[in-house]
Amino acid sequence: MKKYLFPFCFLIVIFTFSTCKKDDYENKRRNYYEHIDQVDFSCTGILSTLHMSAKLNGKELCYNHNENGYRAYSGIVNGYTTIDPVLNPSSPANNGTWMGFKIGPTTITDLSHAFYIYSPVEASGTPFTEMEEQYLKSSEFLFKNFENNGFSINLVVYCCSEIYGRPQSYTVTSEWGHQTSDNYIRITEVQKRTTPQYIYYDVTFEFQCDLYHHNSNGFQGGEYFGKLEEGVFVTQLAIQMEG
Repeated sequence: MKKYLFPFCFLIVIFTFSTCKKDDYENKRRNYYEHIDQVDFSCTGILSTLHMSAKLNGKELCYNHNENGYRAYSGIVNGYTTIDPVLNPSSPANNGTWMGFKIGPTTITDLSHAFYIYSPVEASGTPFTEMEEQYLKSSEFLFKNFENNGFSINLVVYCCSEIYGRPQSYTVTSEWGHQTSDNYIRITEVQKRTTPQYIYYDVTFEFQCDLYHHNSNGFQGGEYFGKLEEGVFVTQLAIQMEG
């Protein structure tokens, strides 16, 4: 009987460890959904030239630059992404370059949220002139997914500081699921202005898309979140002149 005791105890340890991991997963998932259900996605009207407006699951949603603690940000992002330009979670990380357009809170607090549009990812060091030629023009574009290197639309929610000590970011995105044929992302207007220090691009996006929970939220991505409709994002990109 003694020779079977160790394997039996070992199986108990494995079972207990697996159960704890599953419980932790379910608790984190439940906590995330409880918080995201409390987020006030709403709109008080368009109050700024730079703004985003849309309908989220049929309800008005908007953000205004320099109103209620929100600002519009944009720039060239250099960071880690996957080697593949399309969405491939199993691909190892590599440096990439893309344009990021954001409107979000200047101070992050629980249940605050932000809106992002990212351009397609290019190889690190790609000259801005190449991205300008491809993407800063009036055109309709592909969505980024498992097949295409395209634009992505993201809502980021901040929550759960009572658990983690500071607000954590959770993303719902156009990337992690199917986009129906009626969905679109396009730039309808680009105005370019040059000053001695900067080149300014006033950019207007229009979009409609389905949003899915991102796998970085701590559990498997791809669960459906909702639909953005009649979306308009008026923003500005400033590029510093060289020399």
